[in-house]
Amino acid sequence: MGRIHCLPWTTPRHHRLLPLPRVSLRSLSSIPTHDYVDETQISTKEPELLQQIVKRVGRPMTAIERFMHFPKGVRMLYYHCQRSQDIEDASRTRLNAWTIHHPLRKRTSRGTILVNSGLKVDDRPGRIPRRQSEQVRCARNDLQVVLPIVALYAIPIPILGYIPVALSILAPRQLLSSQFHNKYERVRFAHLEYLQRREEFSGLVDAFREMTAITHKPETIQTFRGHDATGPIIDGMQFHSVFAGHSGDFPTHRLRSVEMMPREYLVRFALSIGIFQSFPRPLNRMMAEIVPTPWIRSRVRQVVQDISHDDELLLQENHHEDSCGRLTDEEVLQACLIRNLPIDGTLQEMQTFLTNHLKMIESLKLKMCLPPSGPPTEGFGIFTMHLTIIRNYFRVSN
Repeated sequence: MGRIHCLPWTTPRHHRLLPLPRVSLRSLSSIPTHDYVDETQISTKEPELLQQIVKRVGRPMTAIERFMHFPKGVRMLYYHCQRSQDIEDASRTRLNAWTIHHPLRKRTSRGTILVNSGLKVDDRPGRIPRRQSEQVRCARNDLQVVLPIVALYAIPIPILGYIPVALSILAPRQLLSSQFHNKYERVRFAHLEYLQRREEFSGLVDAFREMTAITHKPETIQTFRGHDATGPIIDGMQFHSVFAGHSGDFPTHRLRSVEMMPREYLVRFALSIGIFQSFPRPLNRMMAEIVPTPWIRSRVRQVVQDISHDDELLLQENHHEDSCGRLTDEEVLQACLIRNLPIDGTLQEMQTFLTNHLKMIESLKLKMCLPPSGPPTEGFGIFTMHLTIIRNYFRVSN
């Protein structure tokens, strides 16, 4: 009998961490829905991607369907959290199933190194690809949303266990994570969140201009690749200095860290990047006003770190060179949403928006001679989250 050869740095647990097959939104939902589709449900104001899903899936779940699907959603949440833990365990291994196939891995006279890092493979933790990193981020955020409901559901008291199910049926967007939604709801809720984020842009820009005394006019902005629906593709060097804290052109440097942001500006910034936006207006503003400042700072800091790390991985994997064509539909949608890029167009348009964003970040890093692995300061991450908002302001001004 032939011998089975295993790589010494992998285990059966790590073998099942290989990238999962791509799942497209064009495939049918596994959640039972009616085959009937009412064409009147398709609104021209809804995003193109949502219109396609309405044609395939049909509609959101009914109360009965959500009640029947709740146990399955709990099992899916448990599986996603377990998979996230497996990925994090593999990331602590110096060599795993991903680092051995790292595209930047190179053998030199100094040993095996990762290009652009200068470190030997054995001297750094294991690298995980962007797709698995996004799975970890989504599982963490989903658990934060739905943990209280699932915890009550797990209590072995018959009547008490149905209370969270009833509450989730009444407010699925606020109390449930993506495991409990069908594809129509995931895209529709993302679009609602994007619209609520957009409503905060003008107030944040006014506060930004007042704090930094920026007086740029649209005609003074240097574009190097034209425009898209987000706004002009600007040279980030014109604005990054206010977040770096080393320019004398601005009276204050309170945007170089989350800790230095004033309370009023911090609340506006939190609302513009999606915090509290699962709640409808005006409840989202009320929640932001009563929550303690340290909690808001911790959430804003986490979002800034997540986006900076995601930009780093997308650039390392060269997604901007093929117009983000290797990302699935849902990955493109979520990547645009968390960066405040428009999601009310076609898939190809969203890929273009994301590609332009990545190219601007790459161009700024090259001009500043920054290392490709991670932002050098928290201010760079804050600038990344302001980039789309600033571009949108100059698009409206034009």
